Amino acid sequence: MRKGLFCLLAALLLLSLFSVAAAEEDNLIVNGDFSQVENGLPVGWYTYAYFSDAGITHFSCEDGAAQIYNLDFNDARFCQAVPVEPGAYYQITCRVKAEAYDIAGEGANISIDNTFSKSNTARETDGEWVNLTLTGQAGPDQMEVVVLLRVGFYGAESRVRAWFDDVRMVKLDGAPADAQAVSFATLAPADNDDGGQSDSFFEEEAAS
Repeated sequence: MRKGLFCLLAALLLLSLFSVAAAEEDNLIVNGDFSQVENGLPVGWYTYAYFSDAGITHFSCEDGAAQIYNLDFNDARFCQAVPVEPGAYYQITCRVKAEAYDIAGEGANISIDNTFSKSNTARETDGEWVNLTLTGQAGPDQMEVVVLLRVGFYGAESRVRAWFDDVRMVKLDGAPADAQAVSFATLAPADNDDGGQSDSFFEEEAAS
């Protein structure tokens, strides 16, 4: 009896370990738990801010969370390029905690570089962690997306402090039945002179 119970528990433990390993394998994001840090920033991610003057935005990574702190109005991002299959569907999720110092502009969100596609937004979460979700489809010839963990948006700069954690991107089997899929296809070519972001194009589009 005891031997049978021990074998059952061992089998359940192994199944659990295999499930965790499979889930990590499915995640296309590198260092989505922010456990790897170098010089105070998360490994595998780079930063970008629309206003790059000193003292406007502070980026950091500690205690397993990546932080964007807009001390003044800005559109700031942690960025990661991810390979995709043309026409395939993907879902990106993360947890976020946010403090709003002004209600204007967009809060914390997930978005895709050089598109208007973004997730739900968090401005003030009262110390609680909430979930952000972005579901979309790669363009017919698209081989890569740049995932943005963002505070602000095109033409909607904000004064929000946000912590991001548990970032995941998974490929879906097809069009989701329970979520609206937006387009991940880029609308403007990346501008290599400013870190791959084409903000001037989108600022003009947002204002029109």
